[in-house]
Amino acid sequence: LFRLVQMRVLHILHTSLPHVCGYSIRSDQILSVQRTRDIALAVVTSGQQPDNATDETFGNTRYFRTQCSSLSRSPIREMQLMWALARKISYAVDQFDPDIIHAHSPILVGIPARYIAKRRGLPFMYEVRDLWENASVDRGKFAAGSTPYRLARSLETWLLQRADAVVTIGETLRTELQARSTTQVIVVPNGADPSAFPPTEPHPKWRHEWNPDDRQVIAYIGSFQPYEGLEILINAMPLIAANSQAAHLLIVGDGPERATLEKLVNAKKLDAQVTFAGRLPHNRVKEVYAVADLLVYPRIATLTTQLTTPLKPLEALSMEKAILASDLSAMRELIVNNETGILFEAGNVGDLAEKAVALLSDANLRARLGKAGRQGILQSRRWDMSIEKYLPVYQRLIAKHDRQR
Repeated sequence: LFRLVQMRVLHILHTSLPHVCGYSIRSDQILSVQRTRDIALAVVTSGQQPDNATDETFGNTRYFRTQCSSLSRSPIREMQLMWALARKISYAVDQFDPDIIHAHSPILVGIPARYIAKRRGLPFMYEVRDLWENASVDRGKFAAGSTPYRLARSLETWLLQRADAVVTIGETLRTELQARSTTQVIVVPNGADPSAFPPTEPHPKWRHEWNPDDRQVIAYIGSFQPYEGLEILINAMPLIAANSQAAHLLIVGDGPERATLEKLVNAKKLDAQVTFAGRLPHNRVKEVYAVADLLVYPRIATLTTQLTTPLKPLEALSMEKAILASDLSAMRELIVNNETGILFEAGNVGDLAEKAVALLSDANLRARLGKAGRQGILQSRRWDMSIEKYLPVYQRLIAKHDRQR
């Protein structure tokens, strides 16, 4: 029998817009494309959604916000977060009556989502964007190989083996997960919207705000996490400036490392060569892309960065911008060295500086890389192309569920 009713998908997220980060931007793109495919959608966010958000509707989608106050310290804190989220998911299932629960990592989201899906007899898809055990190491919560690390890894594997379908964002991460999953791991890669991020001549107002002195702008747009390697980029600036005196570094974003990075800039007397722009709404970041001569993504090699593909380089590629990025396996999924961007040895200040100077001195090279980068987005990295890959998985899981009822 053919289903004659609209498919109903309940997404369970760690955070969502209006909080701006790569995670919430990917989530918003998923929702935006799926709304155009006549899929009924609702969202539950965890107790870690910033600003103490309450239930709301925007973008024609209903958001159920988990409230979780008076949190204890770990590990009780994690149990409180999961229990509060499970209660909210149960409430959302009553209100929305979904056909499928699509949970997005970390396991603090996935475990309660799977628990409610099993209780309610619903298909359960788990999407892994990063591994919680690796992210926790990178953020200094515990050491690799420690008892908490092994426990977190075991829980992740337990969840992977009990999901009806597993999705991830890149081939490198898929290889890691496939060895731990009992089902085929499907890749739905990060993408960009070429219509939202087209090649754009900077508006005079943008130049006035972001490049008032008509310098050569090196830009970084993203989060300020320890693994992003921003200290490598800042340490490279004296070497870059010695060879490209017009170079100026514009850093857009925010995060736990900001104070440390600002102290580093001050200690190196780089205040005239480095600007911290703060966090921008997502619809304004194209202003910085347009003004920038070079985008740099200086991630250091960690458990997370070796596996997880970032989102921001794809937006820069879509705008025909030249990219300089650290040579990591996950980054090589996005950038072909010397074709769509330039890679430098991760953590090597001198190599970053040398290649940045070469790019700043060669406008033709930057233009060639940028045009090839956008062509790659158009051919294989558009958001609508990526997100279409969910639909047959949803259909298969729902059809199987219908047969078993």
